[in-house]
Amino acid sequence: MVNMKLVILNTSVVAAARDHNPTVLHPYFLQHAEVVPEDWELAEPAFCTQGVSVVRYTNGIAFTVDSSKLQIVDNNPPVNCDSSPTPGLAERYLRALPHVQYTAVGINVGGFIECTDANEMLVSRFLREGPWNSAGLRPSALGLHFVYPAKNATLHVTCDAAVLSRKEDQSLRMAGVIANGNYHTDLPASQPLDHAAVAISLFCERLHNFESIVQTMFELED
Repeated sequence: MVNMKLVILNTSVVAAARDHNPTVLHPYFLQHAEVVPEDWELAEPAFCTQGVSVVRYTNGIAFTVDSSKLQIVDNNPPVNCDSSPTPGLAERYLRALPHVQYTAVGINVGGFIECTDANEMLVSRFLREGPWNSAGLRPSALGLHFVYPAKNATLHVTCDAAVLSRKEDQSLRMAGVIANGNYHTDLPASQPLDHAAVAISLFCERLHNFESIVQTMFELED
């Protein structure tokens, strides 16, 4: 499988809390609190309600808040994670609302490995031969969920076959494997904001770790 490569599709930071207020999320708040630069342009009108609010920007950054969590997604992540705006956005948002009782931080990454017949590859690579995997009972698809210990976190990795459209031409389709990683860190009740900042500061370390694990799992090129 040396010809296959992992392509990062998106990254995100999630902050769980008991009392997020979705009505706070608004383009004016994000600019006034200096969470985002003033020159960022909206991709569409903001959606702001008591149940959920969403603010999307033309650069691929999207904020979503409901009562249980804040999620900041980068749908156009830079190749070098050191230049990613996501961790800085998350920390500034949390610092702007210090009285929210944050309970956990998640760092997420979604990747794609282009390959033909991804389902067969997953079955043959990860499912041991046996009566459950024989000519009369051969699975046509296999979804995987791995749980690994990580530095101050638990890592969940899922792998599934998928077909994606190419950004430059939606009519062109790519078959392959979607690999998603979630680094979950629970926050203590005491000084959760400071602990959240520490968890967010591991953003690049988490991404590099995820890439290394997926490359090892599938024997990919660096």
